[in-house]
Order: sequence, then C-alpha cells, then structure tokens
Amino acid sequence: MSVKLREAAAAKLPQGALSPARLWPLAGGAAALAAGFFGAGGRVFGGMHPLGLCAVVAAPGLHCLPAAAGAALGYALGLPIDAAAPYLVAAAVLCLWRVFARAEDNAGQIVASAVGAVAFCAVRMAAALAGGEGLAAIALAAAQGMLIVGLGAALGACARRVRTAQGYAQAQRAALCILYMAALVCGAPYSALGLSPAHVAAGFVCLAQAKRHGAQGAALYAAASAVALCAANGANAPAAVGLAAGAVIDLTEFFLFPTGFSFFPGYTLNTMLGLFFYGLFLCRQKPTVLRFVAARTIIAYLINVVLG
Repeated sequence: MSVKLREAAAAKLPQGALSPARLWPLAGGAAALAAGFFGAGGRVFGGMHPLGLCAVVAAPGLHCLPAAAGAALGYALGLPIDAAAPYLVAAAVLCLWRVFARAEDNAGQIVASAVGAVAFCAVRMAAALAGGEGLAAIALAAAQGMLIVGLGAALGACARRVRTAQGYAQAQRAALCILYMAALVCGAPYSALGLSPAHVAAGFVCLAQAKRHGAQGAALYAAASAVALCAANGANAPAAVGLAAGAVIDLTEFFLFPTGFSFFPGYTLNTMLGLFFYGLFLCRQKPTVLRFVAARTIIAYLINVVLG
C-alpha cells in the first residue's frame, strides 16, 4: 500500500497585503510620527520647542494623529513635566482641532496654528502667574505663541506645496529649502561619534546642490544651513528672532492683504533671511558703519541678486 505524502501548504499572505497602495499610508504615518518626535526635540532661541506643534499643523489629513503622538512622546521624554505641560496640552488641542475641522488649505492651517498657540499660551501664562515668574515669562510665552503661528503656517504651506507638486520648479525648490531648514533644527541637538549629524548633512547637501544647480543652488542652501544652525544655537537668539519675524511678517502680509498672486515660499525665505542677517550683525552689537554695510552687502548680493 503506497502512502502519499502531502506537502504542507506554504503560508501565504493575503493578496495585495504588501502592495504599495497599502504600505504608503503606513509609511506616511511613520514619517508623521518621526516628524513630531524629532520636531519636539528641536530647539530654537535656546529653549523653545515649537517644531513639534508645527509638525502637527503640517501633517496632511489624519496623519496629524501620529504627528501629535510623536510630538507628545518627544516633549514628555525630552522636557521636565512642568516645561512639557503647555506643549502637551497644545498638541492635544491642535490634534482635536485638525481632526474635526478638516481644513487643509492655507487659511485652515493658519487657524490651526493659532488654536495651538492659544492653548500653549493659556497653559504657560497660567503657570507663570501661579509661580510668580513675572511679566518676562508671560511675554516669552506670547512670543513663542507667535512663533508657533508663523512657523506652523509656513511649514504647512511648504509641505502641502511639495506634497501636491503645485506651482513651478522655483516654488518647489523654495518650499523644499524651508522644510530642509526645519529638519536641520530638529537634528541639531543630536550627536554621534563626536559629530553633529546636522552639520555633516548640511555640508553634503550644499555640495550636492553645487553639483546639481551650480553656484545659485549652493548659495541658497549654504545660507539656509547657516540660518537653521544659528537658530538652533541659543547664543544666536537675536538672529533667530529675525528669522521668525520674517516668516510672520511675510505670511501676515500675504493672507491679510492679498494681491491676487499665488503663495510663493521663495519670498517668505527672502524675508526671513533679510531679517536674520540684520539681527546677526546689529542686534546686541555696537551699531557701526562697517556692520551696517556688511549686512546690507550680504542682503543685496546674496538675497536680492543670487537668490532673486
């Protein structure tokens, strides 16, 4: 009597389980989670951490949920509980607003940024009043609220432009450059083997831009790298204030006084760089003719001529 051996059927995954259509949303959620986490760790002005909230604003659709979870995790692990509390409350309020409002246009992202800023300021100012920290802490909380509004709206507009491939090539490059600056700030606090990955990445990116786009691309990313790394250093707070003020001024002018033209991130970047160099050369420094001429020369040549 012959015995027929039956081969065990190989375990098979459901058809289409690993298809790109199913993996893409998972990859987007993981990217939003990472953006929120590393954004929460990025410092500007030496002690402010607004980029985690900005990641929640910039995340598309329901990806704001993993972005908020990553930001909350980053704030909880990286800051003392009293310092993290305003960010945690703002991340929760901002996430709920994004989920229920479902507004993905420029105006919706500005409103979402304002909602997060109000929640942050309310908690931080209440803590300052309860602890008797004085007007300086209240003013600092208000300044950080403005920073959340400006950077959140700017990064959200740039992320949407890159994601939807709207506009022409120069607009895409400007939007990518602003997102690159935010990524450098997020990576600045970390080091590996005695090296700063943010500084190493900035060098390689500038070299790659020089090879691909020539002197103009190298100048654009060199200036953007310098601005981002200076903003991440607390000793350069005045220049970083100019950077944030440039974003707030340009976006406020565009949305409150529209001229009929579409949003172009390059103009936002130019305004940010102009005020950055004024702050770098003139703020907390003795105002000399040499400093003023140096600032005007860099702005006139690098920003107005090279970057256009």
